[in-house]
Amino acid sequence: DSAWVKYELIPSLEKEDGSVLICLHEGNSDPGKSMTEDTINCIEKSYKSIFVLSPSFVQTEWCHYEPYFAHLNLFHESLDYIILILLEPIPLYCIPTR
Repeated sequence: DSAWVKYELIPSLEKEDGSVLICLHEGNSDPGKSMTEDTINCIEKSYKSIFVLSPSFVQTEWCHYEPYFAHLNLFHESLDYIILILLEPIPLYCIPTR
């Protein structure tokens, strides 16, 4: 997933003029802040939130939190604030029930 995001998605989204900026865990963390704080700050500052869904994403702890934070922000933004990209089919047994 991360390789696809890094080598396919980001290059197709970022603009040379700097008008589109990407916020990722790996490169946008503020020293002294928790990963949760960084994630919330990125989502709050973002015009759109993109989630790349895959079997490995739904197995992570962040699968529960990142969409939740974006969903909360959705109430303050437009209805098309969240973009979901299904990178590959996710078997039902991989999807968390909570």
